[in-house]
Amino acid sequence: MVLITWQELFQKIGIQFAKIRDAVASGSQAKIRNYLQPSDDFETCFYKIFYQELEHEILDGRLWILSLYPQEMGALANVRQDQTAERFEIFWNGIELMNSYGESRNVEFMRQIMEHENQLRVLQHKPHVPLDEDFLFWLPQLPQVLSGGSIGLDRILYIIASNALQAQSIQDLSVLYLGSDLNGQ
Repeated sequence: MVLITWQELFQKIGIQFAKIRDAVASGSQAKIRNYLQPSDDFETCFYKIFYQELEHEILDGRLWILSLYPQEMGALANVRQDQTAERFEIFWNGIELMNSYGESRNVEFMRQIMEHENQLRVLQHKPHVPLDEDFLFWLPQLPQVLSGGSIGLDRILYIIASNALQAQSIQDLSVLYLGSDLNGQ
């Protein structure tokens, strides 16, 4: 099993998250890697670098726990003073099995996220969603520590059954795919 932060993984190829932030702010992403575009936001840069240069690291058959995401990718997680979010994922042989995070109780932070999501919705020509003021009111009154996780049951079943059923991909085990075959489509 490998327990590592995302920053430690990126440091293997000499990249600091602060360097990506600076490049995105100045439009100089290509100075980090020539395949990055000036229009790439932080998250796009992160994933392009990960898939191009680092994904092979987690394809070694070991269980990998990757923790402390950059704050830009923290979803609703607590953000620490070092600009990392209390979020982690568990991978096995490149397959994400679980993700989890410690949820923020900061009302202004949550309001900013909701407003930002609404801005994105408007840009995508989707309707504006009213802010959940009740949620924001009750948030600070919730217990100090809130966390949760999501397990990809289909992914775990794929790993367990891939040899027995000779599944070539996760779609071979998906109920959605099997259901369409049962209907003759």
